[in-house]
Order: sequence, then structure tokens, then C-alpha cells
Amino acid sequence: MRDVAASYPGAASFGQGTLGGALTLGGPLRDPLVSGQLGGVLSSEQGTFDSRLTLAGHLRRPDVTARVQASGSSQGALYAETRGLDPARPAGATVRVYGSVQTSAGHVQADVQGQWPRLGGALTVKTASLPDPLTLRGDGEGGYALSAGQLGQGQLTLTPGAGLVPTLAGQLRLSPLALVAGHRAKRPSPPLSAAP
Repeated sequence: MRDVAASYPGAASFGQGTLGGALTLGGPLRDPLVSGQLGGVLSSEQGTFDSRLTLAGHLRRPDVTARVQASGSSQGALYAETRGLDPARPAGATVRVYGSVQTSAGHVQADVQGQWPRLGGALTVKTASLPDPLTLRGDGEGGYALSAGQLGQGQLTLTPGAGLVPTLAGQLRLSPLALVAGHRAKRPSPPLSAAP
């Protein structure tokens, strides 16, 4: 597969560019092996992003590595690695996401790892639309602390669900008026609960 357009008229798109790559299958038919790489370069108002996805191992539960390298008006790189990922039963797969990217819209910094969805580490997002950075910090046991400065805070729990999406539960204490320029909220709103 080479030079496949990344955008189509009337369809959602992340930018202009092309995608391509090649995958090779081998081994026994019941449990084939896969190796290869997919990727491409996308250009948008936020910059140019060179993406690469590499697969290796058993087709049903491959090892996957991904990289997004930013250039132009954006700088930095994000990396992701998984080991033994079964898309139908992803719970327990070893995951790591790390790196940082700076764009005109904000900054993302990640360093999380563990067995999905029980990850440890932190993910921080800074944007002009938020008064303070938003940080999600995992304890490695499925618990996540959310901190957004003036906007509020919360505690979340992720447990294995059906397929790739985990079950979410927790509480959030938000102060929406913090989004209004010049306003500093004194009291957070009553907690919002998220349940399965």
C-alpha cells in the first residue's frame, strides 16, 4: 500500500498527506505471524506529523510500537508500545506511552506504563482554553487522580471492560466558572459521579 490520500472531500480529516506501508504474514494458518510497518506524513495548521506504526509477532496478539514526530510549527514526539495486545481481550497487555509534543494549541507530556487499564505515571495537557494544566496521574492499580487547578479535581477508577474500552467510575469536583476570563472560583460545584 503506497500514497493513499489521508483526506477525502466531505470526510473528517486530520490534515493533508499520504499513508502507506506493508505487512507480511507467515507461519501456520491457525496462528499466523505478522511483521511490517504502516505510516505517513500529515500536514495541518498545527504542523507536520510523521507517524509510524510497527507490528511484529502473532497476528492475534502482536507487539506494536508507534511514533508521532512533530515538525514545522509543532515540535516533539510521542511514542507508544504494547506487548501481546489482543484487541478482543486487551486487559493485561503491557502498555507504555511517553514523550511530549508542543503545538500552537498547547502542550502534551506523557509518561505512563503498566498493564492495561491499570497504568502508573502521569499525562499532562496544557492549552490556552484552560486556566491551569490538566494532569491525570495513575497509581498502577486502576486508580487515577485528575487535577485541573482552578477548574477542579477528581478521582477515577478504570477496570477491565468489554473489548478495548474499560469501565469507568469515580467522582469529579468541577468549577466551570474558572473558564471565564478573570474569574477565580472559590468553591467547587457538588461532585459528579461516574458509574459503570
